[in-house]
Order: sequence, then structure tokens, then C-alpha cells
Amino acid sequence: MADSKYDVQNSQIGTLLGWINSGEIGLPELQRPFVWPSTKVRDLIDSLFNGFPIGYIITWNNPSIRLKDGSISVGKKIVIDGQQRLTALATALSGQKIIDRRFKRRRISIAFNPLTREFQTANALLQKDKRWISDIAEVFADDFSSFNFITAYSQANDCPPDEVARAIDDLKRITSYGVGNISLSDALTIDQVTEIFNRINSQGTRLSTADFIMSKMSADTLHQGNIQRKMVEYFTNLQADASALSGIQESDPKFAQSAAMQKIAWIVSEKRQYSTKNG
Repeated sequence: MADSKYDVQNSQIGTLLGWINSGEIGLPELQRPFVWPSTKVRDLIDSLFNGFPIGYIITWNNPSIRLKDGSISVGKKIVIDGQQRLTALATALSGQKIIDRRFKRRRISIAFNPLTREFQTANALLQKDKRWISDIAEVFADDFSSFNFITAYSQANDCPPDEVARAIDDLKRITSYGVGNISLSDALTIDQVTEIFNRINSQGTRLSTADFIMSKMSADTLHQGNIQRKMVEYFTNLQADASALSGIQESDPKFAQSAAMQKIAWIVSEKRQYSTKNG
């Protein structure tokens, strides 16, 4: 019988957030920027609030894998599948910024109404509505006082404190819910893990041939395939929108100063000249 290539664990949402906040979870090169719309983040939080399952994540403990920022994953848990859900949890509950398709850093804030127990993506209108908590990340902050909040909220909205308290308790209970974590063996090679990634993702949102090639390039550090992947990905985005340069400089400063970046940076000047000429 073949040795098991994985172990199934159950990790609480709070534990996962702790791993993210401490940097114990790393984002590998074969993963992609955050692509979920804000409404999908809202739906994820609503599912947790109602006790619905949200699927599983797959991690890999490996001490020598290159991460998205170019560092090596010493002592880190590498996310093989579940990046979007983990990133959604980090931005909604911990207030972290996400990196979008244009490599821009921004928040996705989720609002909550304790009286109707509804969630919405935050907007200017809800921020002015005293019935709504405009950003639930404040509820999960270390300095949040349930007593002070419940007292002030019930007075402002003329509602029973007990009703508000139950809603806040149910909201905070999200962090105690578990998520299945399939932990891959550290004996697996990067080629095997890349194959697992492609097979799993091909069952959901199918990866194109280009996606598969990009993943394989990311795994090839011996021939600098990971650098070549960045050149292709960043060039493609700069071709579509030259303003993505600032996002790349912020999210990947080491690469932005590299010789590889200089080889593709000409597209920014060309795009700007074209915009000026046709503006």
C-alpha cells in the first residue's frame, strides 16, 4: 500500500486568521491575485454566520518553495488550494488589503445589520446608517468591547440590548467554526504539487492551457521560470493598463527593481505616449 500523501485536519477560522496575520501561511508562485467580487466575499461571511460549510483548503509544509514576494517559504504553510477563501476571510475579518487583478492594494469591507442579521458590501450609504456596522473587521479587533458597542448601539437604535448581544455573539462565533485542511506530505515534489493544483482547479473553474503553462513556469526555479512567469503576467497587465505599474511596485518591490522588470517596462512608456497622443 502506498504511503499517504496527505493528512486531513480540521482548523478553526480563528486559527487560519492567526496563521495569515503571523505570516505562517505563504502564497506560492502558482497562485493568482484575488479575483472574487466583493459580493462573493459577503456571501462567504453570510455562509459562515449561518453555519454553512465553505469547503476545504489544501496546504503544503515545505521549507524551500518560492513565495509570491520572492522569498523562500522557510517554516511556512503553503496554500495550494483555497487562496481566494483565505484572502476573503483576511480582508473581511482582519481588515487586510487584497491585491487585485491590477496588483492594486485595497480593502473589501463587509457591513452587518445586527437587527436584520444581514450582510452587505460596504458603501457610503451604509456608513451613514446607524443600524449598520459598516465594517465587521472592527468587531474582530482585539480592542473591540462588546459591552460598550451593545450599549451604544441599542441606545442609538432604540432596540433591546439582548437582541443586539445575540447578533454580535453569533457574528464573533464565526472564528470558532472549522474548515477542513488537507495537509500535503512534505515528501511531495513541486511537480507533484503543481499537478495536484491543476487537477483540483480543473474540476471547478477550468484552467486554460495558458494557466497550466504559467503554473509549470512558476515551479521551475532552476531555469528562472518563476521570473519568466512574472514577466509574462506583468507585461500582459501593463499592456492592458499602464497604471498597473504602481500596483506592481507596491506588491512586488524586489521584482520592480530587477533587470527582468526593465526588460518589460518599455510598454509603460509606449502606452503613456499613445494615451497622450490620442487623448
